Amino acid sequence: MSIERTLLAALLAVVVIALLLLMVRSWKRRGTRDSGLTGYALPAAPAAHTLVVPVAYVATTKHELPLERLQPAGLAFRAQGTLAVASDGLTVDLAGSDALFIPRGALREVTETTWAIDRAVESDGLSCVSWLMQRIPGAAEQTDTIADSYFRVIDPAQRAVLVSAISTLLPASAAGANSEAQK
Repeated sequence: MSIERTLLAALLAVVVIALLLLMVRSWKRRGTRDSGLTGYALPAAPAAHTLVVPVAYVATTKHELPLERLQPAGLAFRAQGTLAVASDGLTVDLAGSDALFIPRGALREVTETTWAIDRAVESDGLSCVSWLMQRIPGAAEQTDTIADSYFRVIDPAQRAVLVSAISTLLPASAAGANSEAQK
Protein backbone atom coordinates (compact mmCIF):
# COMPACT_ATOMS: atom_id res chain seq x y z
CA MET A 1 0.00 0.00 0.00
CA SER A 2 1.37 3.40 -0.93
CA ILE A 3 1.94 6.18 1.59
CA GLU A 4 -0.77 8.30 -0.05
CA ARG A 5 -3.36 5.57 0.43
CA THR A 6 -2.32 5.08 4.04
CA LEU A 7 -2.62 8.81 4.74
CA LEU A 8 -5.99 8.96 2.98
CA ALA A 9 -7.28 6.00 5.00
CA ALA A 10 -6.03 7.60 8.24
CA LEU A 11 -7.67 10.91 7.32
CA LEU A 12 -10.94 9.17 6.53
CA ALA A 13 -10.81 7.31 9.86
CA VAL A 14 -10.25 10.60 11.72
CA VAL A 15 -13.22 12.21 9.93
CA VAL A 16 -15.50 9.25 10.70
CA ILE A 17 -14.47 9.22 14.38
CA ALA A 18 -14.99 12.99 14.63
CA LEU A 19 -18.49 12.66 13.13
CA LEU A 20 -19.37 9.85 15.54
CA LEU A 21 -18.16 11.93 18.51
CA LEU A 22 -20.25 14.90 17.33
CA MET A 23 -23.34 12.67 17.04
CA VAL A 24 -22.84 11.32 20.57
CA ARG A 25 -22.32 14.85 21.91
CA SER A 26 -25.49 16.08 20.18
CA TRP A 27 -27.56 13.18 21.54
CA LYS A 28 -26.30 13.84 25.09
CA ARG A 29 -26.98 17.58 24.83
CA ARG A 30 -30.50 16.91 23.57
CA GLY A 31 -31.04 14.54 26.49
CA THR A 32 -29.87 17.21 28.93
CA ARG A 33 -32.05 19.84 27.26
CA ASP A 34 -35.13 17.62 27.47
CA SER A 35 -34.47 16.13 30.92
CA GLY A 36 -37.19 18.36 32.38
CA LEU A 37 -39.86 17.04 30.00
CA THR A 38 -42.00 14.04 30.76
CA GLY A 39 -45.40 12.50 30.38
CA TYR A 40 -47.77 12.36 33.32
CA ALA A 41 -47.90 9.67 35.99
CA LEU A 42 -50.63 7.08 35.70
CA PRO A 43 -53.72 8.13 37.66
CA ALA A 44 -54.35 6.43 40.99
CA ALA A 45 -57.84 5.40 39.84
CA PRO A 46 -57.72 5.23 36.04
CA ALA A 47 -60.86 4.99 33.96
CA ALA A 48 -61.57 1.76 32.10
CA HIS A 49 -59.95 1.54 28.68
CA THR A 50 -62.34 1.85 25.76
CA LEU A 51 -59.70 0.89 23.18
CA VAL A 52 -56.24 -0.71 23.36
CA VAL A 53 -54.20 -0.74 20.14
CA PRO A 54 -50.75 -2.29 19.55
CA VAL A 55 -48.38 0.32 18.08
CA ALA A 56 -44.79 0.97 17.13
CA TYR A 57 -43.64 4.23 18.70
CA VAL A 58 -41.62 6.29 16.19
CA ALA A 59 -40.60 9.63 17.72
CA THR A 60 -41.63 12.73 19.63
CA THR A 61 -40.94 16.16 18.14
CA LYS A 62 -41.79 19.75 18.91
CA HIS A 63 -45.30 20.62 17.72
CA GLU A 64 -45.41 21.29 13.98
CA LEU A 65 -41.59 20.92 13.78
CA PRO A 66 -41.27 17.28 12.66
CA LEU A 67 -37.48 17.49 12.35
CA GLU A 68 -36.87 18.79 15.91
CA ARG A 69 -36.72 15.61 18.00
CA LEU A 70 -37.45 15.67 21.71
CA GLN A 71 -36.17 13.10 24.21
CA PRO A 72 -38.68 13.15 27.06
CA ALA A 73 -38.45 10.49 29.75
CA GLY A 74 -39.99 7.26 28.47
CA LEU A 75 -40.13 8.44 24.85
CA ALA A 76 -36.47 8.76 23.88
CA PHE A 77 -36.23 5.57 21.81
CA ARG A 78 -38.37 3.65 19.35
CA ALA A 79 -40.28 0.76 20.86
CA GLN A 80 -43.24 -1.55 20.47
CA GLY A 81 -46.14 -1.11 22.85
CA THR A 82 -49.77 -0.14 23.20
CA LEU A 83 -51.90 2.99 23.23
CA ALA A 84 -54.91 2.71 25.51
CA VAL A 85 -57.73 5.21 25.23
CA ALA A 86 -59.96 5.89 28.25
CA SER A 87 -62.38 8.66 29.15
CA ASP A 88 -59.68 10.36 31.28
CA GLY A 89 -56.87 10.26 28.71
CA LEU A 90 -54.37 8.19 26.79
CA THR A 91 -51.96 5.63 28.28
CA VAL A 92 -48.71 4.97 26.39
CA ASP A 93 -47.14 1.68 27.45
CA LEU A 94 -43.89 0.98 25.61
CA ALA A 95 -41.47 -1.90 26.03
CA GLY A 96 -38.43 -0.92 28.08
CA SER A 97 -39.97 2.02 29.93
CA ASP A 98 -42.66 2.80 32.48
CA ALA A 99 -46.13 3.53 31.16
CA LEU A 100 -46.95 7.20 30.91
CA PHE A 101 -50.24 8.99 30.78
CA ILE A 102 -51.51 11.90 28.71
CA PRO A 103 -54.55 13.33 30.50
CA ARG A 104 -57.54 14.43 28.49
CA GLY A 105 -56.80 18.10 29.29
CA ALA A 106 -53.26 17.84 27.87
CA LEU A 107 -54.36 16.45 24.49
CA ARG A 108 -54.39 19.04 21.71
CA GLU A 109 -54.84 17.25 18.38
CA VAL A 110 -54.69 13.89 16.63
CA THR A 111 -53.87 13.59 12.93
CA GLU A 112 -52.61 11.11 10.40
CA THR A 113 -49.37 11.76 8.57
CA THR A 114 -46.96 10.10 6.20
CA TRP A 115 -43.61 10.91 7.78
CA ALA A 116 -41.79 11.91 10.95
CA ILE A 117 -38.17 12.81 11.61
CA ASP A 118 -36.58 9.68 10.14
CA ARG A 119 -39.48 7.49 9.14
CA ALA A 120 -41.59 7.60 5.98
CA VAL A 121 -44.53 5.26 5.45
CA GLU A 122 -47.55 4.88 3.20
CA SER A 123 -50.03 7.73 2.98
CA ASP A 124 -51.41 8.53 6.46
CA GLY A 125 -49.53 5.55 7.93
CA LEU A 126 -48.59 7.34 11.16
CA SER A 127 -50.90 8.64 13.87
CA CYS A 128 -49.67 11.89 15.41
CA VAL A 129 -50.86 12.83 18.89
CA SER A 130 -50.21 16.45 19.89
CA TRP A 131 -50.11 17.07 23.64
CA LEU A 132 -48.88 19.45 26.30
CA MET A 133 -45.88 17.95 28.05
CA GLN A 134 -45.36 18.11 31.79
CA ARG A 135 -42.32 19.90 33.22
CA ILE A 136 -40.50 18.26 36.08
CA PRO A 137 -40.42 20.70 39.02
CA GLY A 138 -37.09 22.50 39.19
CA ALA A 139 -36.32 22.01 35.48
CA ALA A 140 -34.19 24.77 33.99
CA GLU A 141 -36.66 25.72 31.26
CA GLN A 142 -40.16 26.49 32.51
CA THR A 143 -42.02 27.19 29.25
CA ASP A 144 -44.85 24.94 28.11
CA THR A 145 -43.90 22.50 25.38
CA ILE A 146 -46.44 21.04 23.01
CA ALA A 147 -45.15 17.83 21.50
CA ASP A 148 -46.15 15.65 18.58
CA SER A 149 -45.73 11.92 19.29
CA TYR A 150 -45.84 9.63 16.26
CA PHE A 151 -47.15 6.07 16.38
CA ARG A 152 -47.55 3.44 13.69
CA VAL A 153 -50.62 1.33 14.38
CA ILE A 154 -49.70 -2.32 13.82
CA ASP A 155 -53.10 -3.25 12.31
CA PRO A 156 -53.90 -0.62 9.64
CA ALA A 157 -57.63 -1.31 10.05
CA GLN A 158 -57.41 0.04 13.63
CA ARG A 159 -55.73 3.34 12.62
CA ALA A 160 -58.97 5.21 11.90
CA VAL A 161 -60.61 3.69 15.00
CA LEU A 162 -57.74 4.99 17.17
CA VAL A 163 -57.85 8.49 15.66
CA SER A 164 -61.61 8.60 16.15
CA ALA A 165 -61.38 7.42 19.77
CA ILE A 166 -58.70 9.99 20.63
CA SER A 167 -60.70 12.72 18.84
CA THR A 168 -63.55 12.18 21.31
CA LEU A 169 -61.19 13.24 24.12
CA LEU A 170 -60.19 16.54 22.53
CA PRO A 171 -61.63 19.89 23.56
CA ALA A 172 -64.60 20.91 21.37
CA SER A 173 -62.57 23.48 19.37
CA ALA A 174 -59.78 20.98 18.62
CA ALA A 175 -62.18 18.15 17.83
CA GLY A 176 -63.97 20.34 15.29
CA ALA A 177 -60.66 21.26 13.65
CA ASN A 178 -59.68 17.59 13.58
CA SER A 179 -62.86 16.49 11.83
CA GLU A 180 -62.38 19.25 9.22
CA ALA A 181 -58.74 18.22 8.66
CA GLN A 182 -59.71 14.58 8.08
CA LYS A 183 -62.22 15.37 5.30
